[in-house]
Amino acid sequence: MTLAIETPRAAQAEGFRQNLPFWWIRAWLYRGWWHTKAYATIFGISVLGGLSLMVLYGHYWLNRKDISSLP
Repeated sequence: MTLAIETPRAAQAEGFRQNLPFWWIRAWLYRGWWHTKAYATIFGISVLGGLSLMVLYGHYWLNRKDISSLP
């Protein structure tokens, strides 16, 4: 005959096992949020770089000189 005594820690572990899918989803969301912040910064810098290159090309194109009209 055994006597089963449930301690608060055992009850907490049982509750954790029941909520395991909740913890997986929560961990996945936190990880996704962390990566989103990092990739958003990289994407923003890339967009700004691309826009600045377009402005520079447009400035070059509008101010170019026709070589055939030079004396």
